[in-house]
Parts: sequence; structure tokens; C-alpha cells
Amino acid sequence: MKKYLICLLAVGLGIGASAFTTVKKPKPTDNYLWFDFNGGLLQMWDPNYYSVDNNQYPECYMGLGLIYCEIKALPQEYDAEHPDLRNVVSIRYRPLL
Repeated sequence: MKKYLICLLAVGLGIGASAFTTVKKPKPTDNYLWFDFNGGLLQMWDPNYYSVDNNQYPECYMGLGLIYCEIKALPQEYDAEHPDLRNVVSIRYRPLL
């Protein structure tokens, strides 16, 4: 019976100690870049049709449209010249007219 009591006490202490520890989250870095879109409507989901904006300033207006003009996103891990389309934080569209 003492064996079980010691084991339960050890498990209880382990759970109690882990309940009050926090996982350290990495600080988000501000490595978002503007990418110019160089394709048509069907190529918007292909990262190869994007290129890094040289001046890192959005030239497109914030208006209505269907086709991307520029996006702000993180670069891909293995190719910094193309965006990671899962991490888009801002989109500028080409004007309709």
C-alpha cells in the first residue's frame, strides 16, 4: 500500500509542478515583406508569380478588385525571393477599371 501511495504522491507532484510552468513562445519577428504580383487571376496561388518589392512600399491603392497587385507576407524559408502564401497579412488589389 505504501508503494501505491508514494507513486500517487510522485505523480501528483509531477502534475502540480507542470501545471504552473509556462511554455516559452518565440517572439514574433517583423520580417514581413511586400511582394509584387506578376500574374493573372489563375496564378494568384502560385508563389513563383511574386517578386520582392524593391522599395518595400505599397504602390497599389486599397480599392476593389479581383486580382492581387501586392501582398505583404513572410518570405519562404527555403527561397526568400518568393512569399509564403500561408502568412499573408495585407493584400492590395488591382483596380477593376
